[in-house]
Amino acid sequence: MGIFTRGTTLWILYRDADGKRRRASTGYLAGDEGKAQETLAEVERTVAEQRAARGASGIASGGLKLRTFAERWLKTRATETADDDRGRFYNHIAPALGDMALGDIRPRHVRDFVDRLKATRKLGNMQKNGTRVATAELIAPRTVLHVYGTLRAMLNDAVADELIAASPCVLKDELPLKRDKDRTWRRTAVFTRDEVETIISAPADEIPEDRRVMYAVMFLGAMRFGEAAALTWRDYDASCSPLAKLVVERSYSSKSRKVKGTKTENPREMPVHPTLARILAEWKLGGFERLTGRRPAPGDLVVPSRRGKSRNVNHMLRRFHEDLERVGLRARRQHDSRRTFISLARADGARPDILRWATHGPSGDIVDDYTTLPWATLCDEVAKLRIAALDGKLVTLPVQLPRAANGGSTQLLMVHAASHEVSATTAKPDGQKSPRIGLQLVAKGPAVRTTARTTASNVTESLEELAERTGLEPAASGVTGRRYNQLNYRSKFSVGEAGFEPATSAV
Repeated sequence: MGIFTRGTTLWILYRDADGKRRRASTGYLAGDEGKAQETLAEVERTVAEQRAARGASGIASGGLKLRTFAERWLKTRATETADDDRGRFYNHIAPALGDMALGDIRPRHVRDFVDRLKATRKLGNMQKNGTRVATAELIAPRTVLHVYGTLRAMLNDAVADELIAASPCVLKDELPLKRDKDRTWRRTAVFTRDEVETIISAPADEIPEDRRVMYAVMFLGAMRFGEAAALTWRDYDASCSPLAKLVVERSYSSKSRKVKGTKTENPREMPVHPTLARILAEWKLGGFERLTGRRPAPGDLVVPSRRGKSRNVNHMLRRFHEDLERVGLRARRQHDSRRTFISLARADGARPDILRWATHGPSGDIVDDYTTLPWATLCDEVAKLRIAALDGKLVTLPVQLPRAANGGSTQLLMVHAASHEVSATTAKPDGQKSPRIGLQLVAKGPAVRTTARTTASNVTESLEELAERTGLEPAASGVTGRRYNQLNYRSKFSVGEAGFEPATSAV
């Protein structure tokens, strides 16, 4: 019937097969009236076919072929998976069912189609002994499910258009289980604590500052890439206490190049880990201006691309692999940063039922709808993650305390800059060890590869003095701001008069 503008988008107005007035967005912006007119013409032709295909009962007579309906359906499909649906139809569905009439497709036809699909082999090639060898592997179960999902969505719309009485896509047991083709890779799709600290602490000549900040947002903010790419300074509330807040309610789609809702359409509030707060503060005070040439405004992206736009997931994946190789780490997915955050936080004692509210938001059930967790409760669980951005290289500093002159036990003190812990063990004559004494530390200067040994056993040295000698200082709690209580503990074991002797080589 016509085209009109709503906001900046062109919409069409038409009558469906029942004569009812309908409105629909074309997805085109003002200025593309020609394309919008083509869409309207396609819709009107589809409506005309629907009216011609109906029998006396009001249900399609079965003369309209699946291929014809699918081509119309794909042109008007405005979802993010439209391109994927098009490929699945022409590669798999059309050769098997495309020439069948909509009214003739029965559940047995869909079942046989899925069985053939599960037996389909994908042609490819691989490198073997320096030569390229052809391969023919079965397509992954996830691919079969995606193809079936496209066919089901298509036929469900045919039911809504009253072209068929019911969808033949009623399979359950015939569908494959949703699992990875390689069932072992997911166990390796995670980063260790030291690897995360290496990535977010790397100097600019190894990982550029803007990408390092982007990685920190994903690793310490537990964000999907699109969520991190759409994050603006307006979403960052540094005034919240005890931790700052990031509001995650939008995501950038690299396919459509548009900002949309999150994957689950479930906005959430993420406490800002103390280490991430430090990185964002440094970035806002100077790094952002070094990248863009100006100070950040509330509406600016937190980590824009070099062109000032949202970052592209495919481009960043290539850069991510290059950066990992540059710091000596094996390649993994960017999305593994989310898995890493949850895994390490749980290993550090965070409760998964509370952590889920920060990483995924409420589940949507009736109990969650009536639940509002205190902000401090969420902050406590996020702050349990022990991750720090360090200066210099991460090294281990061992201190070996000799056996006392009276034949007593031997003490061993380990200072590990990567895990930021100082621990002491007592090696008894029978080889058994006493419980460990822990102290949380962070590096305050470039670390030097150092060994320490002693020549006497009657001089005591406090853990505070040890921290000062090794270039470490006690870490402050991200929630309370107080130094850890273990700092007040003075060691009762002997260290020796000679103290530390630094090695000649520095990292």
